[in-house]
Amino acid sequence: MSDPADEKPSAQPPVDPQTDSSEASAKELASDDSSAKDDTAATGEAQDEADEADEAPNSLEPPPEKESARGLLLWVGGILLILCVELFIYGHNGRIEVCVGLEGVTDFSLIGQPRSPENFRAYPQCVERMNLGMWSSSEEAAQSALDAACTRVTTRASGDAKQQCMRKDNKWQRQVIKENIPPWDPRLYRRLLFLD
Repeated sequence: MSDPADEKPSAQPPVDPQTDSSEASAKELASDDSSAKDDTAATGEAQDEADEADEAPNSLEPPPEKESARGLLLWVGGILLILCVELFIYGHNGRIEVCVGLEGVTDFSLIGQPRSPENFRAYPQCVERMNLGMWSSSEEAAQSALDAACTRVTTRASGDAKQQCMRKDNKWQRQVIKENIPPWDPRLYRRLLFLD
């Protein structure tokens, strides 16, 4: 038989059962810590992905390219709106027509109808003036038209007839028609471009 002293010592020291259980529990704790770290790392990665998703543009907000296009459209729309308002102001009371005549002789309902030998005497004498521009001079244009209409109608009358026509004395009547010229009317553009 062999002597226990002759036996070669093993490479591993003898294991004490109490020491062995403490080492095993330490290894378990280390493995639990590493798995907790792995869980934390996985949770951190999920959090990073969620943060990236939050940073991504919201579906309700337009991308930057569309935002700049919308800004450009707003500017162009605003300029066109201002242009339309200016053209409306430019044509406000743009046409002024003053008609004069004697009460009982002149029929103002004939305005706009063609003259004929039957209605020649009853037809009122009318003068038209244009009042186009940013600053309205409708009162001056109406006064000028009234002066011209009274001059025409009283050419063969006595010297005081024109003054009576201007003051509406002695059965003289007048009708003033003021009309807005819309922005699409060619008369407005002809005046705006100095063609008239």
